[in-house]
Amino acid sequence: MCHEPSTLSIYLKCEVEGEDECLIYPGEVTATFKSLIGSLLEPDPTKRIGNLRRGVFEIKDHPFFARIKWDKIFRQRIRAPYIPALSGPSDTQNYRDFGDEGKGYNLAPSNYRDFGKSFDCFPDGVDEIRGI
Repeated sequence: MCHEPSTLSIYLKCEVEGEDECLIYPGEVTATFKSLIGSLLEPDPTKRIGNLRRGVFEIKDHPFFARIKWDKIFRQRIRAPYIPALSGPSDTQNYRDFGDEGKGYNLAPSNYRDFGKSFDCFPDGVDEIRGI
């Protein structure tokens, strides 16, 4: 049995308790940032920013992004604030090393059947659904 709360139960909790009860922000976060995050996480999709009539333009026009020059970004006329030094296309020195975590676990199609057995949440018949 899955013990993780469902997405729906989380949305319902937020809707019942209200945004302030559901979202906890660090003290240094601005009201504009809170407004953006609250608008993006709005449980009601008919009120959620980015999901309304103007779509992504509503997000881009939010006061949080007031200083962003979207047209310059689109035309690639703004230099990135940080460009890491790389020794080549496969250089991963700027990523955290997770050690052996995840190594040796193969998710190739031949292992899907075993993978599903690792989770109580997988519905019966997953193998048939995936055609394995």
